Parts: sequence; C-alpha cells; structure tokens
Amino acid sequence: MFVPRGGGAHAADRENMRQHIEDLIRGHGMLIEDDTYEARLRLDESNKKKGIDPEGLKRLHLHEFDSRACENHHCPVCLDNYEEEEFVASMPTCKHQFHVGCIERWLQGSTQCPVCRGSMIR
Repeated sequence: MFVPRGGGAHAADRENMRQHIEDLIRGHGMLIEDDTYEARLRLDESNKKKGIDPEGLKRLHLHEFDSRACENHHCPVCLDNYEEEEFVASMPTCKHQFHVGCIERWLQGSTQCPVCRGSMIR
C-alpha cells in the first residue's frame, strides 16, 4: 500500500492512489479481470515465447549416434543416454546434439540452443 512520507494518507488519497495504479496496470495489459483457470491459461499462452516454425526445424542435422565419434553420450534436454544407431539431431550452428523429439519440443518455445544459447535464427 502506498503511504506518503511524513504521515499517514487519508482514505481518499489511498483510494485515488489505488485507482491510479490499477489504471497504469490496466493500460499495460497486466491486470487480470477474469481470475478463472481458463483466463490464466489464455494469459500464459499469450505470453509464451514463440520458437522455431516447422520450416526452421528442417535445418536440424539428423544422423545416427555413434559413441566412438561423440564425446557426449546423453541428451542435455532429458539427460537420457543415446542408444547406438539411434537418430539424433544436431544444431546447425553450434553442433550440439539432442534426441530428435527433445530438441523439436524445445525449439517450439525457444530459438536458442539449450546448451550454449546460440541462436537458430541468423
């Protein structure tokens, strides 16, 4: 609650300040009028960071995992180990590799490599 220095605020001053703050918040689209679960889901969906479009996912390099050729033997997203001859996806810029499904899900909400934060967008 806003209380000016040098003493307490009158009830009218407090109400005016509360109204002013609500007006500022409403002007920035941050005030939630509808506090239902569905309204919160809509708010969450509207604030999600957009990731790579399906066309951009085609830039991932798919190849079979070979433990002799790779120094990392687990997916940095799910932390599960790769299986021999399993298909993995490498980022086109930094070459970090992941399970195909893991990196596709990651890139739906982000445009960056989960390891080094290198961008998929040039």
